[in-house]
Amino acid sequence: DLNMAPTAAAVARALIDESSGQPIIVFHDWSPSQREVTIGRTLIASPTKQQSQFISRKHAFIRWDQSADVVAIVDHGTPNGTYVDNIRIEPHAPRVLEAGSVVTIGGDRSNPMGKAVQKFPKWSWRLLVGNVVRDGVGWSVC
Repeated sequence: DLNMAPTAAAVARALIDESSGQPIIVFHDWSPSQREVTIGRTLIASPTKQQSQFISRKHAFIRWDQSADVVAIVDHGTPNGTYVDNIRIEPHAPRVLEAGSVVTIGGDRSNPMGKAVQKFPKWSWRLLVGNVVRDGVGWSVC
């Protein structure tokens, strides 16, 4: 359950690739000097031709405020946008990510800011914000 609250020190917030179900960024592992990470097509294991064309290498960045346990995403001003829960976010304006949120990287450039979008192109990259737990091998979604 992605809405499950952390209950132990081994639980952390993460961005999870919707298609593979694998965590791609785990915030628990960040060192004090690494509070921000850029996301874009370079994090996609095997980007499609459309993803390479429409998702920027530096599409958005994720910022983690460990003391407040707040994770936020900021779009770099990309033409195809970044969406949180199907709503296009304003460029350069942080948007807090809650457990259970869905982040979509890339959409139709004609989508207006702040309006809900019902359908995304097949090449859009969807990430789930959830909790993961450390197991013997790595991190697993809980």
